[in-house]
Amino acid sequence: MQVHKHPGTRRALYTLNLIALLDLFAVSLILPLINREIKSMGASPFIMGLVSSIYGAIQLLSSPIFGYGSDVFGRKPTLLISLLAAAVGYVILGTAHSLMMVLVARSISGCFKHTQTLAKVILTDLAPAERSYVLGNFNAFGSMGFIIG
Repeated sequence: MQVHKHPGTRRALYTLNLIALLDLFAVSLILPLINREIKSMGASPFIMGLVSSIYGAIQLLSSPIFGYGSDVFGRKPTLLISLLAAAVGYVILGTAHSLMMVLVARSISGCFKHTQTLAKVILTDLAPAERSYVLGNFNAFGSMGFIIG
């Protein structure tokens, strides 16, 4: 593949594949544990459903904003903001001792965690001719992260 000839492009591809792996690794660590943790905090089944669905609902609403931001401010700065804010959300979630903090953490993560989408856009910008190859590798690394987690 021609995409591997330039060292900067190769480094970017490796970095984005690592992001895919770690991103879905983190998700697969959280999903099985979150309901048990919020149930131990005294959450009703309704609140458990709310905590689970608020992430996706907020992500749905914030997705166009991040798309616009990546067009205006650039893909890499927007990806960096997404990664840092998602990390903050995960830290808050990991240290949460109340249901309100869990909701805040899930809201922050849902609002800012667009790493998969942004990384795929960067990949297609880096290697438009080899799009299927680089996206296939990206998805494979993400799947490995989910399986490992």
